[in-house]
Amino acid sequence: MTAAHFFARTVDGDRVELDGEEARHASRVLRIRLGEIITVADGDGRVVRAKVVEAGEPLVAEVLERWDDPVPVPQIQVFHAIPKSRKLDEVVRRLTELGVDLVQPFPSERSVAGWDEKKAATQTVRLRAIAHEAAKQSRRSRVPVIEQPRPLDAIALPPTTWILDEEAAIRLRDALPEVAPATVGVVVGPEGGLDRMEVAALSARSAVAVSLGSAVLRTETAGLAAAALIGFHYGRLG
Repeated sequence: MTAAHFFARTVDGDRVELDGEEARHASRVLRIRLGEIITVADGDGRVVRAKVVEAGEPLVAEVLERWDDPVPVPQIQVFHAIPKSRKLDEVVRRLTELGVDLVQPFPSERSVAGWDEKKAATQTVRLRAIAHEAAKQSRRSRVPVIEQPRPLDAIALPPTTWILDEEAAIRLRDALPEVAPATVGVVVGPEGGLDRMEVAALSARSAVAVSLGSAVLRTETAGLAAAALIGFHYGRLG
């Protein structure tokens, strides 16, 4: 049976401690007991395998083994237009499972949903919690960064950034360089896609418009498909 996976503020020292929600989840939901083996990460690539010596809240485990996961290359950043309803919840969950390193929401011209400052703050807290739980489920050593929403023109794009655009003549698979850049970005529009002026503005910043083929994908599917394709191409998946 695969050991349960958790996050802690630090994994330094001979013992690690889970407190707060992590300890509650371990003791009340997973019912972790004395002597069980767990893995714990600090969210920044450091991981330990440990044996539980104090069950409950807090939970304490004795470190048996430790390792550092290398920073994956390329880092994958997804800039996602705010969709309607709670579609972004599922997008963040699945992108986390696929190994994406950063998700940046932005309001698009065609976004149906509008987030004021208060809602943007509460939604960011929510999305970070979703990413945290998805990272635990998928046993990641790093939790992806979930940024506060900001206008598209205020977002710093990696030098290698692709715009998902069904009208593009180039397909993403043909645009991927042979050697992985340090970081790549993918811009995903809302329902109805990006406005042509948005595409033009991104292109002026050296982003390249690409398609995912003849099929027109939903906004909540397109970013996942692109992230999976990039991850597979550079050996991060598959």
